Amino acid sequence: MKTTAKLILLSCLLTTSFQLSAPLAHAGDGDKCTRVFETAPSETINKKPVVATEKTETNPVDLENRKSPLAPKPLLVRLFTNLYRWYFKKDTRTFTEKKLNYLSDYEYIKEKRNLEKLGAVRSFFSKEFDTRIYYTATGAPNAHGEIPVVDPNSRGLFFYFHGSGTNKASGVNFAYKMNKMAALGYSTIAIDLPFHSEGSRSRKMTDPVQFYAMLHNLIHKYHHEGMPVYLAGHSFGPDVAAEYFKRYPHDEVLSGVLMISPGGFNKVLEDWFMNKTAHMTALWGDMVTNDDGAAWAGLLSSGHKWRNPGTPQSPDPTLVNPKVKVKVVTGEFEEYVPGELDARGLPTKTPRTYDMTQAIHDVLRGAEVTVEPGVGHYIFEHLDKNGHDVIIRSMLEMNNQSLFNEKELKATSNFGPMPEPVEVVRKYARDPFFKAWIDASQPGGQQSLLTMMAQGDLVNSRRVLNNYSRYVTMQRDNEVIGHIIDTKNWNSEFYTQHSAEIDAINPQKPRVSDSLLNKYFTMLEQLPEETRAKHATASPDTYKVPEKQGPPAHVLERMEKERLEKEKQALADKTPAAS
Repeated sequence: MKTTAKLILLSCLLTTSFQLSAPLAHAGDGDKCTRVFETAPSETINKKPVVATEKTETNPVDLENRKSPLAPKPLLVRLFTNLYRWYFKKDTRTFTEKKLNYLSDYEYIKEKRNLEKLGAVRSFFSKEFDTRIYYTATGAPNAHGEIPVVDPNSRGLFFYFHGSGTNKASGVNFAYKMNKMAALGYSTIAIDLPFHSEGSRSRKMTDPVQFYAMLHNLIHKYHHEGMPVYLAGHSFGPDVAAEYFKRYPHDEVLSGVLMISPGGFNKVLEDWFMNKTAHMTALWGDMVTNDDGAAWAGLLSSGHKWRNPGTPQSPDPTLVNPKVKVKVVTGEFEEYVPGELDARGLPTKTPRTYDMTQAIHDVLRGAEVTVEPGVGHYIFEHLDKNGHDVIIRSMLEMNNQSLFNEKELKATSNFGPMPEPVEVVRKYARDPFFKAWIDASQPGGQQSLLTMMAQGDLVNSRRVLNNYSRYVTMQRDNEVIGHIIDTKNWNSEFYTQHSAEIDAINPQKPRVSDSLLNKYFTMLEQLPEETRAKHATASPDTYKVPEKQGPPAHVLERMEKERLEKEKQALADKTPAAS
């Protein structure tokens, strides 16, 4: 027992020095995005939907007087934290299925926001890899109605690795770029890295051998024959991508590695981060750290081999396999790279004094390095001189393609609607509102849709899709608007604050601004569940399609236009001509 205790304490002492050695990525590692959770066809675990909070602006004065969230903690604190983290802390992730109630305005608006922000991106928790996997669901469904994780018709497959050490770091942050790449004909898979969001909590994942063996299995499970595979990452993500290439230089499926804003991979950069970047309080804003994620990244990277110059025993992977394209993109004003600072300790808008290109070539001689003008670490929303998204541009360049050919690429992707018999099944798999409506109202449920797809039933599949878009969604949105108008009877405070907007709603053509809808949602969020159920819940009849259906809206508009023209002509015929 004494020996075990000594070994544990020794392990903690050894790991303490690595806890903050990996550069931490700000919450801006990827685009701000809410998430939605769906179950993949082969998986059975779901989790309650979570909405990521948007970053809020913080008073600059408060930031300057605030201690940096990344500043190293005292040695004893790190020692006992590691003791608890690696040997006693329990996995608190819970995976319980919850059926959403779309009759509730609160849950309806919340899920609708998620879907709008995620686009074609869906996710599932993989028991095999012990993490949540995000993917672009653009492929055609199979005979069972399952959408493949990777569209077999894609031009290429990207695996994305996020940064480390922040509370918001997650694969879902890449959803916006995943949608953009899907529109251009590419599939993307992103995961939650260990000790981040829903990533693994297994201590085995701190061992580089086991972690990279897991990644190898993940990549090979979803790779399609003949489809190029690229690894991409931001901040700490490049560390993961480069190390995979170092350990598997002859992986036959790998075509390229894209390293976006790498940092901390040598002693100079590591010291700069610890002594300068970590103390840039105004840079980090209201960021909340994830110390477990930072500790994992530090331990993992302490065993990385790509950071060292190549030797005969451990050669440079770009020389071992020059066919794999390695591209590095770093900002001209990168905060993780040594350079001139202003009086506040923040980087000046001048090029860094440290030669990042040479630093990369010291360890990856065959890499192509681009120093992107006018941007630092927060490169995700940056546009180049041609107005092109730098991240999307760089991803396309991995496959020798260009955003100058954007129209041609979009024209041949599966991002848009498919033929109706196929689209109706894909919509069932992708849209939880549509699924709930079909299950509640369509005889035979999903099986009836599968039959339509198998028979190529254009008439009935088109009828189902039209009924949903013309009646169901419109009727549900009108119920929400009705409840907003009715707040005068059940929430006088809300109504009084927004009476001008509410009273201006036309009952014949009910529409509300996004601003008022957001305020209504915020109000619902603060109410007890019982109150929401009583006053902000739609009738089940909302989802019923009228038995006698009139002509489509565009036909009604045409008929009304023709009627008005006839009346105008009749009036002109009755008016006597001027003498």
